[in-house]
This record gives sequence, C-alpha cells and structure tokens, in this order.
Amino acid sequence: MVRPRPQRRSTDADPVEEPTPQPRRTGQKPHQSGDLEHELGISRAGNRWVRGLAIEIAWGWLRHQPDSALTHWYNERFARGRPRARKIGIVALARKLLVALWRYVETGALPEGAVLKP
Repeated sequence: MVRPRPQRRSTDADPVEEPTPQPRRTGQKPHQSGDLEHELGISRAGNRWVRGLAIEIAWGWLRHQPDSALTHWYNERFARGRPRARKIGIVALARKLLVALWRYVETGALPEGAVLKP
C-alpha cells in the first residue's frame, strides 16, 4: 500500500517542490559524472508493479511493433540467444522503452519506427 505524502504549506521563502520524474519511480538508475550522463539499468528499488508492467509492455512491443528501431535492437542483440540472455535483454528493452515512452509523453516524439494504430 502506498501512503500519500503529507502536504507542505508553501510560503514565498520555500521553493516549490518539483514532482519526482517518472523514470526515477520505476527504479531506473541514472549516473552523472561531469558532462557524462548514463542510464545504468533498472534497480530493484523502484515500484515492483511498474517494473513488471514495463516488462510485459516490452514483450508486447516486440510483438506489435516489429519494424521499430527498439525491436531491431533487441533482435540483433538477444533474439538468437539462450532464454536467460533473452530475459536480460527484455529488461534492457523495457528500460529503453520506458525512456522512449516518457519522451513521447513529454515532447510528443514517437520512438523511431513506431507506428500508431487506430
């Protein structure tokens, strides 16, 4: 069960608290060092339900978006591997897909090769 955060009263002296970015809630681990910024993967610290849902969405993405760049990336790297490698690959695809879908929500930019179906 998720407990709601207690509401803070905002005054002119207090800065307005920004909402937590979505990728952080899903357990994605960013790493920043100087000018370099890397996404390291999905940690177990995120919401368990969202992580599982992201993996299910990734399997669906492979099935329903066969011509997208993300599907081609997965097929080139993991499709001919053993079952363990495919499972590792689907987690990597889920992370990439979360980033791409979050970008779609924020900017409206579709993932490369994705087709919207009616």
